[in-house]
Amino acid sequence: MLIIDSNQASMDQNLRIHLEKQTDVIVSPLDTADLMFIGKMKGEQVKVGIELKKAPSDLMGSLRDGRLMTQLPRLTQEYDMAYLYLIGDHTKVDFQSGKLKEKVRGGRWGESAFSFHYLNSIFTRFEASGGRIREVQDTNHLVINILSLMRFWRKEEHQEEVFYRKRHKFLDWQLLDSPLMEMYERMGIGIKRAKVLADEYPTLHSLTMCTPQELMELDGFGRKTVDKVLEFINGKQSPINVS
Repeated sequence: MLIIDSNQASMDQNLRIHLEKQTDVIVSPLDTADLMFIGKMKGEQVKVGIELKKAPSDLMGSLRDGRLMTQLPRLTQEYDMAYLYLIGDHTKVDFQSGKLKEKVRGGRWGESAFSFHYLNSIFTRFEASGGRIREVQDTNHLVINILSLMRFWRKEEHQEEVFYRKRHKFLDWQLLDSPLMEMYERMGIGIKRAKVLADEYPTLHSLTMCTPQELMELDGFGRKTVDKVLEFINGKQSPINVS
């Protein structure tokens, strides 16, 4: 039995139809993941969760609104086996600036606000937390992947020894477990400084009321870090006078 999240089923009816031809499908709301099923390993249940991202459109959109930074850590925390499937075009990069490219008006490729390093760091944290990333070309390629995954995890016995990591909480994900933490980390100040900032300023309003001098007193905050925070608050860098 494969469960498809209600929102995913309504947005991608073609996927649901293809899967229903091959396996039993239930459409139901899922708090985490677009698809899930129960497998087995050595007599134990294995809860498998799958997140889908169409590249580059949905992937870039989830970077802009912060969804990716909540969906992936929750996936690794909720499921024994967590998979991220990237569907479609490979990520394009401007190798001079290091920025990711995305499609703009007229179908042209333009530079986005996000660096390749930022996206790759998210993927690396996901993998370090036990997640797996797969790339597929289209819906047909996705369906055959999912069916193969279900076949593997539902085998009564595995001839070879298979190791899998029970879900666990990775420190970096825990630090980014709230919309506020996501917002602060996206300033480009790093995870540890984002936590320091969130501890000192637990609301966005409180952050907007702070002074540059107060920011400079925070642990690990130098001139460049404070400039990034002020740029986020004011939309431009503000001069710092700490004398």
